[in-house]
Amino acid sequence: PGVEQVEQGVQIVQNEGIDGIIAVGGGSVICCAKGVALLLNNPGDLRSYEGRFKATNPMFPLIALPTTAGSGAEVSPNFLISDHDRNWKMTFFGDYYARVAILDPLLLRTLPSGPAINASLDALTHAIEAYTAVGATSFSDALALYAAEQIYHNIVASSLTDDIDAKYTVLTGSAIANLACGNAGLGL
Repeated sequence: PGVEQVEQGVQIVQNEGIDGIIAVGGGSVICCAKGVALLLNNPGDLRSYEGRFKATNPMFPLIALPTTAGSGAEVSPNFLISDHDRNWKMTFFGDYYARVAILDPLLLRTLPSGPAINASLDALTHAIEAYTAVGATSFSDALALYAAEQIYHNIVASSLTDDIDAKYTVLTGSAIANLACGNAGLGL
């Protein structure tokens, strides 16, 4: 999502008198909702909040329901938004958590196998990167290894069948992988 979508979301919430946001979708949808929630309680240009801990007020109420088992954006304190004018992907680091994250494997039932596999590989990558990160600790390693194992053993059934248990395992694995990389960082 781009700055334009975030600004449109802010306008809709303000015009309609909405008192909370429910983001249902993949990581991009949840990131866009986080941008909207940030700007609703921290007015101005979204670009001014790029970087680390720039917002002074907590986010507008947000509930996140992921429809992919991939990014783990629903449990991440950070989010990404594209600035198309600068051809740049902005990263917002802070306490940008959804107030509630609901992990419902039934929301994955209609996801086609290609995007399902790609999302799960993204989650597996988060786990592996967290494990190999310079900032890794025994705590983040435990999360990373558990997430990698759960995703690895369930990615095929989750992506290619209607196995709800496998979908739930990969969905929770993706959230745990994000918690691991949120603590350890990514890569070397």
